[in-house]
Amino acid sequence: MTNRPGILQKLTLTPLLFLLGLLLLLPHPTQALLLGDVDFRPTLRIDGVFDDNIFSRPQDSRLPIEEDFFTRIIPSVAFTYDRGPTDFYVRYQNEFLFYKNFPERDARGDNHGFDLGLGHTFGQRSSVSLDNTFRIGTDISSIAEGGAADPAQPGILPRGRKYRTNNLRIGGTHAITRRLDLMGDITYRYNWYGSTLEGDLGDDLRTEDHLESIFLTTAYSLTPAHALTGTLGFSHNDYDQRGKARYLTATVGYRGQVARPLTLEGSVGLQYLNEDSAPDSFFPRQESVWPRANLSATYVLYDLTVSAAGSVGLNDSSGYGGTAIQRQARVGLDYRPWQRLTLRAFGLYTKSDSTSDDPTANQDQESFQSGAGGSYRFASWVSARLDYTYIDQDSAGTVGGTYQDNRIVLGLTLSLPDTIR
Repeated sequence: MTNRPGILQKLTLTPLLFLLGLLLLLPHPTQALLLGDVDFRPTLRIDGVFDDNIFSRPQDSRLPIEEDFFTRIIPSVAFTYDRGPTDFYVRYQNEFLFYKNFPERDARGDNHGFDLGLGHTFGQRSSVSLDNTFRIGTDISSIAEGGAADPAQPGILPRGRKYRTNNLRIGGTHAITRRLDLMGDITYRYNWYGSTLEGDLGDDLRTEDHLESIFLTTAYSLTPAHALTGTLGFSHNDYDQRGKARYLTATVGYRGQVARPLTLEGSVGLQYLNEDSAPDSFFPRQESVWPRANLSATYVLYDLTVSAAGSVGLNDSSGYGGTAIQRQARVGLDYRPWQRLTLRAFGLYTKSDSTSDDPTANQDQESFQSGAGGSYRFASWVSARLDYTYIDQDSAGTVGGTYQDNRIVLGLTLSLPDTIR
């Protein structure tokens, strides 16, 4: 193996050291940077990650299962305005990956992220919001964040792929009366994924998806703590040469605080699917009806929070051009024994089955994820975390392969606070 420049030598080619120096050398005490009424906040995140299956290969792979240690550095900067009825934020982040044994997988500023948010309140009864997230890069490393808010993504794309994604959401709320609220959401998602950079799959999986949906929800408050809900929605998924899917959703539900420590939210309904397969498929069009349901519960007892959730419903296959019926169950635990320390654990089960009768469009996948960790805030501007994640995925098609993976992440986050103490 040829000698490579040390990590510090690499960083001198980036603004990372400047950002680190800005955070560490600020005078005491220091107020957050303000540009007029806009808050300016740089953040630097540094993770050391150990992975015992860096290529997410199955146990029976013709290639050896490799382990490695890599460093992930994510500098970001955010501008936030929150004054009166209007608020907005703009955030940019970059990602650097440096592998110990596989330098060809390094990402030197290739992974970019842009976030935009706008919101405005009209009096006390109406509000509108816009959120947009854009990502472009060469390697998807979100598998290290197993159990995050979007649990379908970790593990679904385990291998390096060039990608461009954009998620746009426009929402609005209006209080028709003191008891009746109306909420609407329009979303548009664009996903482009190149072929896999690592050749275990032996297939060209380039996809380009256009995914649109519109949902309208009404909520009627029976009491201040209990409400009934009803939702109607329409989704249109264009998978380019792999077909199209259109489905209608109708659900009724409930949300409320059953007791002081227990909160419940759930809904049940149906989804009608009209699906066009690929042009060369023997199954040109299919129609079917699927169940849609979800139930979540949160129990809070002093510093302990226990959550559980389950759902079933139609979902796109996250970059592999098809529609699947997805079932999920998740449990989580968060505990704060004192103010600076947070401990957490989770377990997540996901099962996805293709809605198509075409065997070439197989999206069947089953995965189990679990993990535990904790974070400690040393001061208002610096925190550390230690997390462990285990993933066991079994795929009958080309959704992401069958593999097992263990990851350990030790991270440090530096940010510019309101005041350094």
